Amino acid sequence: MPLKTVAVIAPGDMGHAVGMRLRTEGNLKVLTSLTGRSERSHNLAKQAGLINIDNDEALVQEADMLISIVPPGRAKLLADRMAKAIKTAGKNLLYVDMNAIAPQTARDIEKLVTAAGGRFMDGGIMGGAPVEGMPAPRMFISGKDMDEVMALNDHGLNVAPAGNEAGQASGLKMCFASVAKGMVALGLEAMTAARILGVDELLRQQFEKGPFFKAIERRMPDAGPNAYRWAEEMDEIAATMASTNVEPGTFKGIGDFFRFVEQSPLGKEPPENIVLGATSENVVKVLAEEATAASKKTAK
Repeated sequence: MPLKTVAVIAPGDMGHAVGMRLRTEGNLKVLTSLTGRSERSHNLAKQAGLINIDNDEALVQEADMLISIVPPGRAKLLADRMAKAIKTAGKNLLYVDMNAIAPQTARDIEKLVTAAGGRFMDGGIMGGAPVEGMPAPRMFISGKDMDEVMALNDHGLNVAPAGNEAGQASGLKMCFASVAKGMVALGLEAMTAARILGVDELLRQQFEKGPFFKAIERRMPDAGPNAYRWAEEMDEIAATMASTNVEPGTFKGIGDFFRFVEQSPLGKEPPENIVLGATSENVVKVLAEEATAASKKTAK
């Protein structure tokens, strides 16, 4: 049966952009659910032309496929909610989890979905949200219903196989993100400490002699509005490393660092109106001020 209708939950930065790509370039009908979502999500869904269906059972009945794109900490919550709808609707819906989660989390979600009568595919997105006129980010998938999800390549996405078992695509995503986002955290933490010590300009000069700092620096302004998601992602990476008997403590620490960023003024800026965190220098300045203020409070 040809793919006609896809549900994308939820319409955040990545979800609404994926939904828009499926609708505008893929010529698909794209549904979503705005239950419990913020005003910003409502606006993003409207911009993307997504059709809101508040009743989960009705959404499941109408969709040929459901793609889950939520912050890592909400992946199992959404799966549990939609599994109830799949069971009530009595439909063998294909549930594609594209979240930044550990392999064992993906397998837990697989159990929820299949126990409810659905089918499950694991996925991981490499890169930022789709931008009009630019290639879509690479989406790796793993599981038994490969052909159905690979059909998304005919509808504006860029999907590639990562294996035949749930957890393989998520494992690939976790290992990739451990470096891609971990390096941003390490660079930010080093530059913040250097600013407090009064040697940040000298450190920047040393970093700029190497090949990697420019790429890290470009992503530093992303840390503020994304800190809450990146912290949860680091928790999932830590769990991934622990499952392979590789030391998880590095990523637990990076998760705590992103929680520090989240609690700073940078974490409170809306993505559409970033002022304090507009440049890497500003990000470092704000974090140094926050760290210094916290140190003074501790000393009292």
